[in-house]
Amino acid sequence: MKISVFPKCHWSDFKDAKEIERLIWNTLKVTDVGGSWDYHNFTSDSSLWCNGHYSLTLRYMDEGKLQSIELVNPEPRNAELNFLVEIFLKQYGLVSEYC
Repeated sequence: MKISVFPKCHWSDFKDAKEIERLIWNTLKVTDVGGSWDYHNFTSDSSLWCNGHYSLTLRYMDEGKLQSIELVNPEPRNAELNFLVEIFLKQYGLVSEYC
């Protein structure tokens, strides 16, 4: 299942992007520090965490401002991604769209 997460208004008005990034880094432990997530920064405007069929992608605008959060979380759902979506919605007031 693909999940898009975004603010009710515009990303340019969203003030908690850095906190979202810290939350992701603290939740999705990368293999370099003994975790199970691979981190890739293929381009200057994106960041990708992946673990098998599961992934989370951040995309940025030219100014380095967050533009989108996309998750792929097929059955059985990944608990870490479920946790992040729940925090995005409840704590940061973001909304989600399931595709």
